[in-house]
Amino acid sequence: MTDYKNRIFPADLIRITAVLGVIVIHADAVTASFSNYFGGISWWFANLLHSAASIAVPLFVMLSGYLILNKGPRPGGYYLKKSAMRIGIPLLFWTPAYFR
Repeated sequence: MTDYKNRIFPADLIRITAVLGVIVIHADAVTASFSNYFGGISWWFANLLHSAASIAVPLFVMLSGYLILNKGPRPGGYYLKKSAMRIGIPLLFWTPAYFR
């Protein structure tokens, strides 16, 4: 069961906003990319939604950094070392895989 006393309400709102933004980006990609819609009202509406929702991925990145650094001081930087291992190992594996 989740302890709601330890929840960070603004972080939850940012997470909800970012999730909805990613959904909008994926949903309107079809309309915004069709050339027969260029200049039409549906293209402008899809383009406006995409522009407003493009903040979603940077919000996720900033929220991740905030939550990692908000853990408080630990002796020897334990949490940062643990996070670096969880992020670093997949990064070392997937980087060469994507650049093939």
